[in-house]
Amino acid sequence: MTEDEKRSLNFWGGKDGVCVSDPERHIVVSFGAKAVGFLMGKLVRETEVADRMESALSKAMNDYGYAYDGAVERTVCGKEASGFTYTYTAKEIPMTGESLVVKSGKTLLYIHYYTRTALRDENLPVWEKLLLDTVETV
Repeated sequence: MTEDEKRSLNFWGGKDGVCVSDPERHIVVSFGAKAVGFLMGKLVRETEVADRMESALSKAMNDYGYAYDGAVERTVCGKEASGFTYTYTAKEIPMTGESLVVKSGKTLLYIHYYTRTALRDENLPVWEKLLLDTVETV
């Protein structure tokens, strides 16, 4: 992914984010954050945000053969995360994605992982290690 491609990404919630990639493994991971008010931070559940995110993503990626695979729960930096997995096609290449949301106080952190479907099983340990080793910054 070129720097121009990374800059053109629309991060969930309309905020800036960070994108890292490993071209040899065909992995792209993006991180974005959105501050929410005190009350919203107390009331909103990660699963609700993940459901809204999935709905918006399915509409946005309809032309790419988006298919929902299922809900996931993970631990990121010791915090519970909710999300979902899905498949789609980019430039005629089958892709697999996972999107997560983590709540930390009054901040929602969005994490998106993309890889080629053919490399899903091989790259899964890399993704899981990244989630365990991610430094909490929000």
